[in-house]
Amino acid sequence: MRSTLRWVAGLAAVLAMTGCGSTAGGEPAREPAGTPAETRTAGAPAPGDPAALVGLWEVTGAEGEEAGAILRLADLRLSIWRDCGVLDGGWRADPAGLFLGGVSSWNGSCDLAPDPQPAWLARVSGYRVTGTHRLLLDAEGATVARLVPGKRPAPRNDIADSESAPPVVTAELRAALAAPAPLPAGLRAATAAELARRWVPAAADDSDRPDAPFAQLRTDGTWTGSDGCNGTGGRWIAGAGGALLVLGGVQTAIGCDNVRVGGWLSDASRAGFAGDRLVLLDRTGAEVARLRAG
Repeated sequence: MRSTLRWVAGLAAVLAMTGCGSTAGGEPAREPAGTPAETRTAGAPAPGDPAALVGLWEVTGAEGEEAGAILRLADLRLSIWRDCGVLDGGWRADPAGLFLGGVSSWNGSCDLAPDPQPAWLARVSGYRVTGTHRLLLDAEGATVARLVPGKRPAPRNDIADSESAPPVVTAELRAALAAPAPLPAGLRAATAAELARRWVPAAADDSDRPDAPFAQLRTDGTWTGSDGCNGTGGRWIAGAGGALLVLGGVQTAIGCDNVRVGGWLSDASRAGFAGDRLVLLDRTGAEVARLRAG
């Protein structure tokens, strides 16, 4: 198990995930542009198997990243190894080329408060496999970082050696990264522009809670929400055919008769509309939840 990590103080630290800066990297590959949260079109070529992202990678060409930093992509967990310590978070990807990564905690002597999110990682919304390298791409299809194999993090006394070992692609991980089932007949694929608003559960509910459950998806690729008593948030990205990837972050843990709106988002792999109702579906095509604009 990972040693004690200092969790980000306050929800704002998880949500401030966008960064500025010019494109870095040496491969100016371009693909059709979309909104910040939607980067692939139906005609864009598939970049490769997302399971090929699993591994230990030296991060090169990423503006602002320390030289020699190593990115470990494992069982939907992401870690960035620097001289000062290790940043920890999660990642998602799909065969259509969407990629979403986020950092929510760190250890060691890194001074990352109030926001540990690397600006370059916040810009990444896609990937491509090219030979032995992996390219992380921005919304315009330009290279943000090149991932180079062959380097392993140095052991640390405060982290178990297994946390720096080369990760393995298990059957469970391969299933989690597989293409989701298409939208069922009768649903229209949701676009990023349509998703970027405030959503509440579609079913009427008169339960007594401190707050109303909701999820606010923003055009910058971040989201905030509440289950009725606990605040939460993270990052999201949408693609062609209603494809949807969502990462959650730190949240409070107040007990109440809550509605797991954030969990619905994290479970969803596609989003479509039935009239004015937003329908979230999991990887198998099963319905997760229905929401309405609110």
